[in-house]
Amino acid sequence: MLTISRFTKNQEEINETKQSKKKELQVLKLLEHQIEDEGQELRMRTEVEAVYTQNIVNSKIQESAKLSERAPQRCLEELRRIGIWLSIETLAHTGMVNYLNTQIERFSALLEYWVTKYEADKERLMTDLEEIKEERAITAATRQRLEEKIRKWMPIIKDERRIRSIREGRESFKNYCSLMVTKIAARWRGYMVRAALGRFGAANK
Repeated sequence: MLTISRFTKNQEEINETKQSKKKELQVLKLLEHQIEDEGQELRMRTEVEAVYTQNIVNSKIQESAKLSERAPQRCLEELRRIGIWLSIETLAHTGMVNYLNTQIERFSALLEYWVTKYEADKERLMTDLEEIKEERAITAATRQRLEEKIRKWMPIIKDERRIRSIREGRESFKNYCSLMVTKIAARWRGYMVRAALGRFGAANK
């Protein structure tokens, strides 16, 4: 973009230079005509004045001619220099355009690749999401079914626990009673032995 603006600016400078040189040529031509008119007027004067004036006029004409000759040459040199500069800028602009086109093609290929990959990943993820939703629906249904079974079996489980607790309590009480009977019997036998009563007394004798 900068190269294009510089190119446009240089073209404007060239046009301005051409216009200024044309104006200078016009001014020089007008000056030449004016000098010629003045020369014709001066010829009507005295011979000395005419010779003097003729010399001045000739010198001015020569200067004007030199200037007129130099002006186109300078314009041509300026145009040649600007042409060389424009050719260099054109080559640089062409190189930049080629580079930008290459980058655009590369980025276009990358964009197409990532868009394709995004679409494929999106489709795969949507499929996975649908499968997860189906699994969650199946899991929710299974959970609901199990909760329903648990609600149905909970009274039976509670009764089973209660019966098991009663049985364990009875078994524990039976064991406790057996232990107490054993202790009572042991104490009774010990007492009978110490007191030498009954058959224990006969044994002591």
